[in-house]
Amino acid sequence: MARKRKRIAWSVEWSNPDPHYWERKDDSFQDALVHLAKTYDVVVAVLHPDRTGEGEIAGVRYLWCSNTEDLVDRLAAEKPDLVNYWGFDRPASRRLDQLLPDVPKTIYPVGAQTKASPKADLPWVDRVFVTTAEQQQQIYAETHYPRRQVVVCPFQATKTFRPKSDLDYGDETIDVIYVSDWRPLKRQSLLVDALPQLDADRVLFLGDPQDLDYYAAQRARFADGDTAVEVTMRVPPRLVAEKYRDAKIAVQLSESEGGSRVVVEALGSGLPLVVCRDCATNAQQVRHGKTGYVIEPTAEALAKTVNALLSNPAKCEQLGRAAAESIWDRPPEDTMAGIFEREFRKILATGD
Repeated sequence: MARKRKRIAWSVEWSNPDPHYWERKDDSFQDALVHLAKTYDVVVAVLHPDRTGEGEIAGVRYLWCSNTEDLVDRLAAEKPDLVNYWGFDRPASRRLDQLLPDVPKTIYPVGAQTKASPKADLPWVDRVFVTTAEQQQQIYAETHYPRRQVVVCPFQATKTFRPKSDLDYGDETIDVIYVSDWRPLKRQSLLVDALPQLDADRVLFLGDPQDLDYYAAQRARFADGDTAVEVTMRVPPRLVAEKYRDAKIAVQLSESEGGSRVVVEALGSGLPLVVCRDCATNAQQVRHGKTGYVIEPTAEALAKTVNALLSNPAKCEQLGRAAAESIWDRPPEDTMAGIFEREFRKILATGD
């Protein structure tokens, strides 16, 4: 008997080291999958070195695959009505396109290798999903995709990252929080450089040391001074959210981002956010002077901005309220789940 619902298949060609990541449903991607499962059969093939077999979580079926060949074969065997590439492995995607030549395909996210690739290198796709308007403009300029097929689909904070309330009010014992893994691209070094100039009692760095040499070099530079510096690693999202509720100001100092969940989680938690001007992706998500500040990537600019906020609690609160509203006041159709549903419905209904 033929199935009644359309089947959407996801090719997830990256693996999260957290063994409970897929069960937690604590980011916008999992939220979107659960939402789509109310309308479609949703199957997700995940490249994962430590899991095999399959299972179901919140109405979404998962296929755990040990290599890309296994992933492609199992996904093709599902006979999906639409395939979305989450992550992008060109050999695997070409093979899947050969096995399912008439099935519509979409891509999210688009990495640098996709933006600069000629049409011959890629299977034709019906939609390219990106996280920011800046990425959308790059796609228009650098690839063959027509304008209507490149859709901005931003990350959305989950309910874990709600702002402070009268019932659950943080102690505000953290003056500045920076949530990010440790590697040069993330530029924790800017905040380390600014430490001697900060009028802060406590600064928290929260993130795993992906680059051990960089991490060790920055830790060695923490000066003995009036600011207490804390580093916390391997913290689940629920505790990250609690740390946000204990904080006054968040910073995200990356020089480049494809689409930072940290940005929407900090804003959604009701914190004013300081980002750097040379990271266009982050700069587009912060309204300067309204939900945070966009600064030059220097320790002096960072210290000046943070100190001004710390000396003006009312301004901090005003920006924090606006930051939360910028995330939580989006209508459902403008969330990641709503955008996916709208675009998939168009493709499945018309093939366009």
